This record gives sequence, structure tokens and C-alpha cells, in this order.
Amino acid sequence: MPVYPSATPRVLYAGETIALVNNAAVDTNVTTTIQVSIPSSPAYPSLFSIVNTTNQTATIQVAYSDVAANYQALKNADTTNAITVANGSTVVFSCIGPWLRCTFASAPTSGSLVICR
Repeated sequence: MPVYPSATPRVLYAGETIALVNNAAVDTNVTTTIQVSIPSSPAYPSLFSIVNTTNQTATIQVAYSDVAANYQALKNADTTNAITVANGSTVVFSCIGPWLRCTFASAPTSGSLVICR
């Protein structure tokens, strides 16, 4: 799976979900997921959840523009620790992006990674 899909990147609106990794058993060698655009909206809070059913921990990354070198780990403001989503868990977080993707230290071989807004 390429770092950036050849199609126009997806936009994550309120009430939607996007599979960042659809099926790791089929989408092999994924260490960087597809990117999604997060539009700001005063009508909807910028709360998200990521459901990780893969067998690897995912690290959430954000960028101010969709350029690979601009992505950095999203960090907790109080602890400055990178926000990760352990395998088999869900994390709820706030983010204004405007771009988001996830990375894995090792490519998962099973499960999915889904972001929800």
C-alpha cells in the first residue's frame, strides 16, 4: 500500500468513518496509512476515535500540509507523549489537523485501523 493513494485524499466529516487500513491481511506491508483531511467546523467538535483491531500499535501523526516530511506525532499537551493506539483498543482524542495519518513500527498482518468522527 503506498504512503499516499493516487486518488484524491479522503475528507473526514462528522458522522463518518474511514478505514486507514482496511484489512492488514490483504493490505500488506503497511507502515504508513493513507492520509485524511480534517476540515474545521464550528458546528462540530474536533473529537475523533481510532479503533485499532490490528496486531500492532499505531502512532497518530498530524501535519499542517500534506507533505510526508511535515507529519509529526500528535502529542498529549500535558505529558508531551505521542498518542498511540495499542492493538485491540480504541483511543478518543481531539485534533484540528488539518491532515492526519498513522504509522506502525512493524506492518500489521491482521485487523483494521478505522478513524471515526
